[in-house]
Amino acid sequence: MPPTLGQAKVHKVSGIRAPASLQYNNLSYVEKYEAAVYASRTECVVAWLNKSKTTLLPLEYDAREPILQCSAIAAPPDLLHCNPPLLILLTMRTCTQLWTTVSPLGSIVHREADGRGCCGVLSVGTSKTVDAVVGTSNGSLLFAQYVLEVSSPSKPAEGLGMGSNAVEPFRVIHSMNGHKGQPITAVQMLSSVQPALRAASGDVSGKLVLWNREYKPYLSISTSECVTGIQIVSDGAFVAVANGAGKLMLVDTHTGETRISVCAHSRWINALSFNSTVNALISVSEDGYVSLWSTPGKEGGAGNGSMTSAEFNSIATHHLGNVLPTGAALSADGKRVFITAYDTNGVIEYNVEEHK
Repeated sequence: MPPTLGQAKVHKVSGIRAPASLQYNNLSYVEKYEAAVYASRTECVVAWLNKSKTTLLPLEYDAREPILQCSAIAAPPDLLHCNPPLLILLTMRTCTQLWTTVSPLGSIVHREADGRGCCGVLSVGTSKTVDAVVGTSNGSLLFAQYVLEVSSPSKPAEGLGMGSNAVEPFRVIHSMNGHKGQPITAVQMLSSVQPALRAASGDVSGKLVLWNREYKPYLSISTSECVTGIQIVSDGAFVAVANGAGKLMLVDTHTGETRISVCAHSRWINALSFNSTVNALISVSEDGYVSLWSTPGKEGGAGNGSMTSAEFNSIATHHLGNVLPTGAALSADGKRVFITAYDTNGVIEYNVEEHK
C-alpha cells in the first residue's frame, strides 16, 4: 500500500489569533532551525516547531500593509551574527523587506511606475551575500542582493528604490520585464553556484520564463493557465510548474520541452514545494488534497529526451478535510509534512506513514 499521512500535531500561535492568509505558497520551512514562516495578513509568523513556540516579526504598526509572500532561509555562515541566523523576505505591494527574526536589514520600494510587489524568494549567494528575486504587477522581475560589507545589519536601509543612487546593503542589481505587463504570480531561483539557469517566473496568463546568469530571459513557455507555483528540481535540469487548472508540469530547462504534464488536482494548486534531499515535490490544492511526488535525480536526463514518466510519480495522496491549504513543506527525510491553511491558527504537521 502507498504511504498515507497521519496528523501529528498543530503548532498553534500562542497569545493571539494569527491564521494563515489566503495566498499562494504561504509557508517557508527552514529545517536547520525547525522554523516555519508564514503570513497572517499584516503579520509574519515564525513557528519554532521544536520549541512549541511562535513569535511575530516586530513590524512597525504605522507602516503595515498585507504581506503577499514570506520567504525564509538559513543565512550564509559569515553573513549574520544573531541567533538563530535566519533571513526572512517579506514581499508587499509597496515594498519588499529583508529581516532577521528581530530587526530589518533593508527595504526595496516598489513605485507605481516600476510595478507593485507581488511575490519574492530568497537564495544563498556567497558566504557574505544573499540573493532575492521579486516579481511585480507590471511583469518586471527584480534581482536584488544583500551584501554584508556595505552596511552593518544593525543599521537597516531606509527608503530604497529603483532610482536610488545610495549604496545600500539590500538593493536591486538588475530589473527586466519578461512578462509583457502581466502580473507575476510565482518566482523561484537557484543559488549562484549553479550553472546556466538563474531563476524562473510565471504570470497570471500562464507564461513561464526562464532566466540565465546574465539576468536575461532565454526561454518562454505558455502553460495556458495562471502559474501558481514554481520549483527548480534536479539541480536545475527541470522546472516544476503548478497552475490554476490543477496541472503539474515538468519543463526541461535546456529545451523548454514539457516532459511531464499530469492532472494533479481537480482545482487550483495553491502551493508547490520541493525538498532536494529526497527529490520530492509536495502540492496542495483548493480541492483539499495534499500530494507527494517523486522527481528525477540530479542527472535527470535533461536535454537528451531520456526522462520517462517512471521518474515522476505520485508517492502519497491525502485529503485534509474541511480546510483550504495555502502552504506546504516537506522535511529532508521525507517523513514529515507541514501545511498552512486559510483561517487555521498555526502550522499543521503530519507524519508520512508507511504501510507494510
